[in-house]
Amino acid sequence: MKSSILKEVKDGFFGIFFPQQCRTCLRYMKDFKYEYVCRNCFESMRKLEAPMCTVCGKPLSSEAGECRECRERKNYFEYCRPAGVYEGALKDIIYALKFDYRERAAKVLAEYICEKTALNHLPNDYVIVPVPANRSAVKKRGFCHIKAAAKHISARTGHRTMDIITKVKETEAQNKLERKKRLTNLKGAFKADERAAGIKAAVLDDVFTTGSTINEAAKALKKAGAVSVIGVVAARSI
Repeated sequence: MKSSILKEVKDGFFGIFFPQQCRTCLRYMKDFKYEYVCRNCFESMRKLEAPMCTVCGKPLSSEAGECRECRERKNYFEYCRPAGVYEGALKDIIYALKFDYRERAAKVLAEYICEKTALNHLPNDYVIVPVPANRSAVKKRGFCHIKAAAKHISARTGHRTMDIITKVKETEAQNKLERKKRLTNLKGAFKADERAAGIKAAVLDDVFTTGSTINEAAKALKKAGAVSVIGVVAARSI
């Protein structure tokens, strides 16, 4: 935690007294509204466009429907809505938060998610449920990046955040695995506690690639008695 705070202080100091480059275009920034990327790069972040899978948001070549993966997989979530495409400035913001431990990026990410996924219009009885990260990663980072984003989303939308999923099995990082291993890496990794009974949950994660993380989290929530589970993610790999 101490190293994370020191990095935030250092970022703030250098942002005031020294020029800072946008992580995406490398131009020097005139303002720091979006923290680590410039306004132009932030506004150029690509939103997923129709036609797309009605369940997971995967772009489709023809009319909207379910993609092959969703037809073949048993989904425990009703649908998942990604805010944008995992590329450019959006990828850089997630990287700054997740791998460079820049906790202030959580607010930028949360605002983007709220704007692009209609979270502001989600019924009030839905609660935000962050996906837990590996304990070793949280210890190294000093905070859980998903919980940090969830806190800002809750403040902006008024939706409660419930930290009710526990990671009961340490797993390899999904981003380091091939697709085939990603599909099985998280099997049985999550458990939801008894507070999940009867709730409507919006499971929050950073990146949707195979859908394994959201689906396993949703499975744990449904097993614990949740009546409805949807997914909300910052970005989708395409």
